[in-house]
Amino acid sequence: MKHQRTLSIYIFSMLASLFCSSVTISGQDNSKDIEEIKKIFFQQEKDWNNGDIDAFMKAYWNSEDMQFGGAGGITKGWQQTLERYKSNYPDKETMGKLTFQIKDMTQHSKTIVSLTGSWELERKKDRPGGHFLLIWKKVEGQWRIVVDHTSQNPLPTKACSQSFQTLDYIHSISGKEILAGQHNKEPNAAPAMWTRYIKETTGKYPALWSGDISWYNYVLSVAGNKHSNNNSSII
Repeated sequence: MKHQRTLSIYIFSMLASLFCSSVTISGQDNSKDIEEIKKIFFQQEKDWNNGDIDAFMKAYWNSEDMQFGGAGGITKGWQQTLERYKSNYPDKETMGKLTFQIKDMTQHSKTIVSLTGSWELERKKDRPGGHFLLIWKKVEGQWRIVVDHTSQNPLPTKACSQSFQTLDYIHSISGKEILAGQHNKEPNAAPAMWTRYIKETTGKYPALWSGDISWYNYVLSVAGNKHSNNNSSII
């Protein structure tokens, strides 16, 4: 949180110092600078989807002063940011298919442009996404990202993640084994009462708690309907 606040203050200070001279670029403006940045930006999308992080990183300022801020805190330096990307996305499966959308571009001066937008990764098991604010600066005649502040939308809850694991396990033993489960609902004040009763009586916990696969249809939608051959409730 401290890192995120520091980066936010840095970005705010940079933009505030340029506010008086800022000019909003409309969607119909054919500004050469804006079009050049768009070209570089969407080339990044193509490079990512080709699995080429090195090419993707060419849009960033190759300097120790370049900054990237995300959920893991602030990374300073081009090389460090490259290594962070490669560590977090070691192969094409984890990289997924990237889609960018531009929400706004504002030219603050002849050498500074801010770009806000959204991103989404389409992968086999999930579709993470979020938003970003990029500060572009013209360095030696080339537009480069000098600050990247990227946020991620809230991930499915831990319960939802456990639902994926439960569903995968159930399908892996389909036709081979039988699981016993306990539906826990009432009383609301003690939802685990019957599970505890079974444990006290038999010495074993039920294999499934009904909440393990609650919101089944939602889980399917998030998982890309990978288990859509059975649209009814499992229990």
